Amino acid sequence: GARFTVEVAEDGTTQIDLQEGTAEVHIEGQQALTLDMGKRITLEPDGEYKTEQLFEPDTAPAVAKVTTSWNTPDDVLRFELTEAEVNQFLAAMSDQPDFFLRDAQVWFLPDEARIAATLVQPTRLDLSASLGVQVVRGRIEPQVKSIAAGVALPVPRPVLDLAIEALLGRMENYLDQAYDFVEFDQVRIEDGSVLVTGRKRPDAPLAQ
Repeated sequence: GARFTVEVAEDGTTQIDLQEGTAEVHIEGQQALTLDMGKRITLEPDGEYKTEQLFEPDTAPAVAKVTTSWNTPDDVLRFELTEAEVNQFLAAMSDQPDFFLRDAQVWFLPDEARIAATLVQPTRLDLSASLGVQVVRGRIEPQVKSIAAGVALPVPRPVLDLAIEALLGRMENYLDQAYDFVEFDQVRIEDGSVLVTGRKRPDAPLAQ
């Protein structure tokens, strides 16, 4: 699920830039390396390598779009987030000790969001899920289309149900904080992005 670019020089030196997600790089005769978002690895023809951090995942790009729309003088809230902005937001949030996901990666397809992540609360479990979204009476309601545990052994149904309940519950907790300020009209998932529109409540303050 990672997104990366690869450049190979004439002398065989290979440079891999990890733009999103997490990737494991296997080098002959050495232990596998795990690359996180924003890292670069340069592999020399003789097997030597070096890594460097190109950028740190940051919530700022996504937050800036929401804040800019929020601070417009009219009562309309409208913003569009790309996969890259959402994935960078999730990567930065995963550094928070109380955040419920690790190694999250999102793909936006028409009318569908696919996510692969490690759920860390209330139980640790690798999950992949397909979600749709509808808006009912101003509230965003995620709909699970499919879900699977990313492990080789079968996961008991009660454990999987608990994971689904936890995932949706935590999403709802985050959304609940928005309902005091916004009545949502639409969440439209497109290829590579999600468009959110709504109405600001009259007594909602401006973002700082």
